[in-house]
Parts: sequence; structure tokens; C-alpha cells
Amino acid sequence: MLKATGQPTEARRRLEHSLTLDPSMFLAHQVLGDLLCDVGEFDAAVAQYGEALRLRPDFKAAEQSLSVARSLAGR
Repeated sequence: MLKATGQPTEARRRLEHSLTLDPSMFLAHQVLGDLLCDVGEFDAAVAQYGEALRLRPDFKAAEQSLSVARSLAGR
């Protein structure tokens, strides 16, 4: 929601805080990865998508996002 309202810094802060409380939230890793891609932090996004997939290997959205982020990161 914050990302959509033009507050990506606050969205990132809240997502990162949420993940410190519960690092097993695979969807939060996905959303944080999306946000990081949006601001051009592709390597960090790759790490978040990778963690989402580690937590939920059948998560197709993270698999697709990881592929895109790797490409954008030049990997």
C-alpha cells in the first residue's frame, strides 16, 4: 500500500522490520524484492526473491521475479 502511494522508503522500512520479526514470511520477501527492483537495487532484489523461493520452493511468482531481477542485474 505504501509503495503504491509513493512512499517506497517507508514501505521498505516496514517490510524489513516485519522480516526481522518473522523472517519466514515468504510473501514479504517477494514484495520487498519487487520494491527493490522498482528502485534499481537488483542484486538486493535477487537475494529477496531467492529467500522467498528457499522458504516456498513452489512459489512461481518469486521464480519469475528472480529471473527478471537476475537479468536486470546482468547475471
